[in-house]
Amino acid sequence: YALLLLTSCRLLAQHATKMEVTLDAQNNTLQVVQELTYFNQTNDTIDTLVLNDWNHAYSDKNSLMGKRFSDEFVRSFHFASDKERGNTKINGISDAQNIALAWHRMDNQVDLIAIPLQQKILPFEKRTFHLNYTVKIPSYRFTKYGYNEEKGLVLKNWYLMGKPFWFKF
Repeated sequence: YALLLLTSCRLLAQHATKMEVTLDAQNNTLQVVQELTYFNQTNDTIDTLVLNDWNHAYSDKNSLMGKRFSDEFVRSFHFASDKERGNTKINGISDAQNIALAWHRMDNQVDLIAIPLQQKILPFEKRTFHLNYTVKIPSYRFTKYGYNEEKGLVLKNWYLMGKPFWFKF
């Protein structure tokens, strides 16, 4: 089962995204090619772009979300197999000229991706980035979002999104 979805939407009025998504229903994965145009609507210069990768919070029982589940006695997540947990595998991130950019997951927050920029984003400037990644959808039983044998896929916050400008390290 392969399904090609073409999506274009505006998010938070700070950036726009276009995506080509291919579904592998047998493996509960999505192959994503995303074009993200970030608009710096502040008076600050941005030297690091931070992307929210909510899906990757499901990757480890020791992630902040995994610890939160543990605190709330959600044992199903703690004892889940890797097949039931979600994750995001980044295949590549590049700028508008297709120059590869370095990136890293932030310490102790596996759901945040930091991209140090070679060229800063000036106030009121737009910059386009190309993202290529694979999303492994988690089981529906943890949060009622994910894959479910009866309902199919119930998705929320599954793709990479730019963090609001006020995010500081």
